[in-house]
Amino acid sequence: MGSKYQQLSALKDFYEELKHHDIHLCFHAGDWVDGKNIYKGQEYDIFLHSLKEQREYLIEHYPKIEGIKTIGIRGNHDEAWTRLVGDIIMDRVTEEREDIEIISEYQGFAEVNGFRISLHHPDGKQAYAISYKLQKLTESFTAENLPDVVVLGHFHQKEYVTIRNVECFQPGCFQAQTPYQIRKNLHPVIGGWIVEMERRKDGSIRVFAEFIKYRPLEKDY
Repeated sequence: MGSKYQQLSALKDFYEELKHHDIHLCFHAGDWVDGKNIYKGQEYDIFLHSLKEQREYLIEHYPKIEGIKTIGIRGNHDEAWTRLVGDIIMDRVTEEREDIEIISEYQGFAEVNGFRISLHHPDGKQAYAISYKLQKLTESFTAENLPDVVVLGHFHQKEYVTIRNVECFQPGCFQAQTPYQIRKNLHPVIGGWIVEMERRKDGSIRVFAEFIKYRPLEKDY
């Protein structure tokens, strides 16, 4: 939120898809707002330039559908406001939005219906191979701390792969390609995953994963 390249229409449609599929829980792997001073020239890529503006815009415009809760972590764009003004923007948001819960910054764990879900928002650049960072992250867990699901944000990519018997996702994003990403030859994938998991009586796990992909819109703010 706050970026001239945000894809608000796609985000709202995605939440409508969640409602249509009778889904009550959404996970967010960080960067709720675009922040400020993340990279040189970012001031030209945002239309909201203060913490107050980005916070109020998020509170008003982030999809809110009765019965759907969003659990997430904070990313580096969110944390930029802590560095700049010493305030945690998502703490202010959750005071007004009971349907949004922030469990941590950069890494958090949630227990849902017997499944342990790990959310991560790493640092650094995208690797040459899209799956590399997700693979290294999943390999870093000790055996006793291994989650059932890993969601890796930050890179704006779409991926689903099983590593060490862990269902691993890059969740996509809701921001079109920015001038910064054009310069870096980065190509975001707009959309999100709908995932259904069931642990059967015999111990087997049924997994259904469907990605809803959107075309970018210009000036979607």
